[in-house]
Amino acid sequence: MNWAGDDPDENDGVSDAEQPIVVAETDPDQGVIVVRFEKAIEVALATVDNAGERLFMREILLAIRRLTDHDVARALRDQALANTLDTFAPLGLKKKIFFLNAGNVPQLDGRCLPHPRPVQEVDKNLLLDPIGEHFRHDRHFAVGPIDSARVPAVINEIVSFCFQQFTEMVASLSPDGLLEWIVLRHESNVSSATRAKLLMATRVACFGQSSEFLKEVSDGLAEQSEAAVAGRFLIEYVAARPPKGLRPMSMGVYDALLARAAIITTYGMLSDIVHFEIARVDVDMLGAGRLGFRPDQYRAAMQDYRMRFAAAQATQAADRFRRHWQQPAPANDEWRHEVEAATQAEFGFPLSKLVELLSFAIEMGLHNPPIVRMRYEDAVAAFAAQDGWDRQHVEAALEMFLYRPRGNFLRPGNGYRAEDAYPWRYGRRLSYLRRPFLMEELDGTWLVWGHRHMQEAHLYLLQTCFGGRMQATSDAMKALVSRHANREGEAFNDEVADRLAEKPALVVYRRLKKIGTGKRSIQPPGDIDALVIDVERGRIYVLECKNLAFARTPFELAAELRALTETTPQHRSIIEKHQRGVVWLRANLNAVISWAKLDLAKKWEVHSAVVVDEHAMSPKLQDVGEPVFSLGELREDQADFGLQALCTVTYTPYPTDGADTDE
Repeated sequence: MNWAGDDPDENDGVSDAEQPIVVAETDPDQGVIVVRFEKAIEVALATVDNAGERLFMREILLAIRRLTDHDVARALRDQALANTLDTFAPLGLKKKIFFLNAGNVPQLDGRCLPHPRPVQEVDKNLLLDPIGEHFRHDRHFAVGPIDSARVPAVINEIVSFCFQQFTEMVASLSPDGLLEWIVLRHESNVSSATRAKLLMATRVACFGQSSEFLKEVSDGLAEQSEAAVAGRFLIEYVAARPPKGLRPMSMGVYDALLARAAIITTYGMLSDIVHFEIARVDVDMLGAGRLGFRPDQYRAAMQDYRMRFAAAQATQAADRFRRHWQQPAPANDEWRHEVEAATQAEFGFPLSKLVELLSFAIEMGLHNPPIVRMRYEDAVAAFAAQDGWDRQHVEAALEMFLYRPRGNFLRPGNGYRAEDAYPWRYGRRLSYLRRPFLMEELDGTWLVWGHRHMQEAHLYLLQTCFGGRMQATSDAMKALVSRHANREGEAFNDEVADRLAEKPALVVYRRLKKIGTGKRSIQPPGDIDALVIDVERGRIYVLECKNLAFARTPFELAAELRALTETTPQHRSIIEKHQRGVVWLRANLNAVISWAKLDLAKKWEVHSAVVVDEHAMSPKLQDVGEPVFSLGELREDQADFGLQALCTVTYTPYPTDGADTDE
């Protein structure tokens, strides 16, 4: 590959326009094809589609024609060649070579990284026997079901048992190079997960969305998530409680630590499931000496959710893929000013300056692979040398993103709670995602960071501000979050209405505030997000449109259930507000029919449901009193998008019977 390009003094008078960017040379005696690329191939490859690959595949096929006998060569004549390319590699996303700017997607920087390492199942299984032994001998558990009243304590004790082993193993390790070692491993997993997400669109284009493919995607996403959470927890603990032992780090020790971190996270989630009464968890002492967790509603719901999530990810993959080559739409100046003012009030810095600091760190990482380890003073000086920064502002901004050593991991103090250290909780204030600069006190004060994870922290910062989860403290930020939520809500409302209006059989009204005009108009108790009328079938659908923040953990599932069903003196639940509108419409059905110019003599059915942006797991775990479905569940192959079925579904708990399983 001539990536440097030809020397302009030695191009024999051939202009860039005339110089072919792909040349396929043949050696008939050896049966070899040598393909040479000029630097200009970068432009052809740096596109969202496979135009560049089609270019050099054509040259390769032409070279094959020169090497083969007359009959094969005739089959590869120019016309047949074009048809072959269009048949097997049509212009589009059937793409195998990616040419991206690493500055835009630094997670893809694979330089000097070890192979990615997921949590090893064998190491998790090796823990099941000592856990069972602890309860059988130390706690004298007899074979059989464990009383449900004891289940919460049993789960919490499993977490404590594994955490004690985890902390003892870390304490035995030598600190020399340890933090860099585990950060580097995590960087590899981040890079691998990002690459898998990028490739999903082209894999769908090449192979389609078979059930086997979706199962592979689902399993892969679960494996990546487990490795990411466990890896971040290990980094957080080592950074907070640096060891003073002599034992060198090894792959075997790393696997054992990741396994314990993964089990701590799994059983921490189970503890929250029981505590928030999300689902029933039954535990048995098995004859084999292990604890058994019978299939429960949460596990079944999670398996169902993972498959649905994988299907959604595969469907959305093409749009995500194209965004890598698209310029972001310019932000509205008024909105940008509001964001800057609100984040200044909330954080002490406008969002643009915080993003700028993280971008500096990413750029330094790209120039110093695989990860950065700098003396604190040198890092501060390097950041302060950038335009618009000085030492005081750098140190203040760094404090927001700095993960410091502390005396007690689970009692962090300084206004933090123990929950801020729990790896199974999302949105923690003491997480590696929120604090990507690691402080190390070892022969001086050092900062350690990886630029791939730094980009993840950048995205997390934006998601925190605009993803519906931020617990704002300043009035300006509270107002901004509220306005953003309203904008997003209206946008989703419009998306639902626009999608339903695609079917000629459906008449759609959005954000309905009143029926009729003037003094004779009547108003529902609140806006009806989408009123959908199926004239031919005599059905009226009252839809509530909610872009719920994606519930990742049991703690968030509990919050989602409260938002859906829990009414307080200060706030009505989503379901109650929606059902008040449904009751109003039923009471005023004739007026609605007349207003919509429908046939009063016809028998009309009224159905209702809540439409959400992503598949919601909580309504599958508990009866919320109303059908809930996601926009992705609309059936394109049906004249009414399948609304009749979606709006009449009844709550059916996931089955909880089945054979005991080790956990």
